[in-house]
Amino acid sequence: MFVGEIRPLEQHFVATIGGNKNNAAGIGTVRWKWKDDNGKMHTYDIKNILFFPQSPINILSITEFAEQFGDDGGTGITTICRKSTFFWNGHKYSRTIIHPSSNLPEMPINDGFGLSALWSRIVSQQVDLHKHHCHCSAASHFPTNDLLHPVIDSKVRALSTDLASELIHIGETLLYLKDGRQTYVKVEDAFLDEKNIMKYKVTTADGTSLETTRETLRDPTTPDIAWIPSSVPELRLSLDLLMDDQLHSIANPVKLLPLQEEWIALHERLWHLPFSIMFCLVKAGFLPKKFTKLGNQLPPCVSCLFGQAHRKPWRSKSTANGSTSTLRGDQINCAGQTVGIVHLISAQPSLVPQNKGTLTRARIWAATIFGDYYTKFVMLPS
Repeated sequence: MFVGEIRPLEQHFVATIGGNKNNAAGIGTVRWKWKDDNGKMHTYDIKNILFFPQSPINILSITEFAEQFGDDGGTGITTICRKSTFFWNGHKYSRTIIHPSSNLPEMPINDGFGLSALWSRIVSQQVDLHKHHCHCSAASHFPTNDLLHPVIDSKVRALSTDLASELIHIGETLLYLKDGRQTYVKVEDAFLDEKNIMKYKVTTADGTSLETTRETLRDPTTPDIAWIPSSVPELRLSLDLLMDDQLHSIANPVKLLPLQEEWIALHERLWHLPFSIMFCLVKAGFLPKKFTKLGNQLPPCVSCLFGQAHRKPWRSKSTANGSTSTLRGDQINCAGQTVGIVHLISAQPSLVPQNKGTLTRARIWAATIFGDYYTKFVMLPS
């Protein structure tokens, strides 16, 4: 950090809080480097810096820094609540500093590989660096014999499964869902932003680069009731879920009227907004009134048919003897004898209700509903 000679000082004390005096061991010139808000690195040699070997931090006098570079009117620092803005060189550059727990502006300096290089030099004095073929590895083995408690074993296996499902690997192809948009993306990189939030750099099929968080990425094999397939591979995967009459209507499309074609084009521009909501917008005057002429002659949307067909209807299926099947048995005579379970999965994660405390990044993705067929009691676990 110090460049050049550190000149000794005699009887040069600095008083701190409580009246304690600390004697400076010397004075010299330091070379400091820091980045501005745009990521540009700046290097300055600051003179007449006191050297305290036992001090864990470095303190910069903004007034002295401005005087040394002759920028009294363009160098300073402003503080607003929990952040400060350090500006210099005639307000040309600035650095925003978020206050840590000390509520003081602390800015990292001399970012780089200096500590790593120092460690490498120390290791090179004890290790032969000319050995090019060397491999070291470490692994943890979970015992599967009876010595491991069954409860602990189940927790360890569950934790391993959860971690494996949450990991996102570079080069992996995932489904990107945000603001009604669904598309396949390839993960290019993972990094921490200035707020220490994990983000991923992904690329779409047309080469568009995006930066997003874990909440918007999903494994394509995971079922999603709000996913509307639009590409040929996605439509091919959904063919088995369509009924015969739906396949017939798709294979034999009806020639649309100009007004129907305009309706479908507007429906796609609105990210497949439901027809009922679109008619409400027509009545409210947000969409052209001419669409009221369609009435019951609304054209079918192929993408919406695929998106809504996640399973074949079960209510109309017949049993082996020809009778209609039903989930509700004929012999239900007491509570708890037959309970129905419904799983709800949302493509758009919702917020977790909070009354106080630090806001969480957790989101609600799914819910399970239990309904008793005899008492009609419905329970939604929290």
